[in-house]
Amino acid sequence: MDATSLCTRCNKETAVSEQAADKIRAMGGPSIPVGMCMRCAVADPVLREEFIRFATQRRQEFVKRMRAAVARPLELIDDFVARFRDR
Repeated sequence: MDATSLCTRCNKETAVSEQAADKIRAMGGPSIPVGMCMRCAVADPVLREEFIRFATQRRQEFVKRMRAAVARPLELIDDFVARFRDR
């Protein structure tokens, strides 16, 4: 489906593209049917549970990365400064 197609359920929101659905699936998220918008996908009872699981998993990964970053602040600062030196 192209980026301008409307949702097949509500006909109001723009449907999720195949590329976006593939990207979400590649990150471990739920498999969103082609032609459905995010609002309808989250409202779907089956997909809602998968979205909650996916969000919880992503949140835990984020917290883990942030804790690791706080545990090694000097290394993080060095990496940050190195990015600007390489430009």
